[in-house]
Amino acid sequence: MKNISREFGLFIDNIRDSRNMSREDFVEDILSTRQYQRYLKGEASISIERIVQLVDKLELEFFSIYNRFSNSSNIERQMINRIYRYISVSDFKNAYDLIQEYKGFVFVSRYYKKLLNIYEIMINHRLLRISGDMAVNKFEQAINYPECLDNENFNFIELTALLYMVEIMNDEKNKKAIMSKLFDILKFHKISDLNEEDDGLAVVYSVFSKLLGSQKQYPEVIFFTKKGIELCELHKTTNSLSHLYYYCSLGYLGLNKTDVALKYVKKAFFTLEIENIPKKYNIFVDRFESHFNKKFSDFKTW
Repeated sequence: MKNISREFGLFIDNIRDSRNMSREDFVEDILSTRQYQRYLKGEASISIERIVQLVDKLELEFFSIYNRFSNSSNIERQMINRIYRYISVSDFKNAYDLIQEYKGFVFVSRYYKKLLNIYEIMINHRLLRISGDMAVNKFEQAINYPECLDNENFNFIELTALLYMVEIMNDEKNKKAIMSKLFDILKFHKISDLNEEDDGLAVVYSVFSKLLGSQKQYPEVIFFTKKGIELCELHKTTNSLSHLYYYCSLGYLGLNKTDVALKYVKKAFFTLEIENIPKKYNIFVDRFESHFNKKFSDFKTW
């Protein structure tokens, strides 16, 4: 039978913990503690038969507990997505207000609760409610940095935190170590909870390309933006597509291929017009005029 998601494993492990059952007792005669820990980290998978055995140890009925998980997971995913939509257009004030609205909500999924924490750190930093050093410290605690760099693969939470840490941290040695690890993870797709159909993967490619551009690694920018563009075009999603086109243009601009760069800029603005988010569009106009040193009104001929 098919393997079952890590998120469901985290869900039942949360129930185990609430019942004061040790992990050793929980997995006894079913699988090793090491294998179970690797499953919860996203480094290994286990079959549905074993999950059913684990649920049975909690004296719960599998399908009722799975339905509970599915319903809770859908609600929590929608909550997180609402916050991200504000973040994606740099509307951090509304994102902050939404997080405050969710404060009293008890998350069933440990995954979404942790992702909410990551977004909250990011938003508080953007709103200057916490310093860069404090934000980095909070990220480090949330993802167990630097120990997490020894992991064979990363999940979306770790990727999001590490990408933002690189953007705001001052320690060049640590930034270099993180970027090197991220390059390996993303080039060879060592990601535990994102596949080629996930919108989140395009987001990750976009942010990583931006960071590579700040380090003037222009061929690498083009490589990763094109991976993201291919994903978006394949699955007909505009999520991050405008950013990917634009960062790709900056990669070509950095290589002095201005004609190619402007072709990708045009694609970025065509995508923005489809999205029809004025605030986001204006941010891109400002960026264009800064990077290309020309008036947008002189460039826009369509």
